[in-house]
Amino acid sequence: VPSFIEAFEASYPMTLGYSGPAHIICDRLFLSRILTNLLRNAVIAQATHMQVDIWSAGHLLVIDFSDNGPGIEPARKADLFAPFAASSRAGSGLGLSICLDLALALGGKFFLSRSNEAGSEFRLQLPAIPAYLPKV
Repeated sequence: VPSFIEAFEASYPMTLGYSGPAHIICDRLFLSRILTNLLRNAVIAQATHMQVDIWSAGHLLVIDFSDNGPGIEPARKADLFAPFAASSRAGSGLGLSICLDLALALGGKFFLSRSNEAGSEFRLQLPAIPAYLPKV
């Protein structure tokens, strides 16, 4: 996973941190799309760092994506995952909606776990990962 994260760092004007196992079993394409959407949103929000932490809790694989941006305005939280609900002209308003759809397609959950003036954190929870998927 660290090399997977490093590949993204070269493409975005921010640093990326990683904490977790060296390998996980998941859908690489879906995880790439989720990370890409969150990185784009963080850049638009002028964050300079994103931390990706992966851990397990019982039968779940948990992935936390935290940035150091200004946080999400409380008024925006109600329609945060609605398609085309962009908060700026720089985005289409589809990123978080796509993240949610991908998480649901994997049998998981995706939600905003924290947002304040120190940044935002989104959490992806996935069920026990099928053994047939390649390691990332």
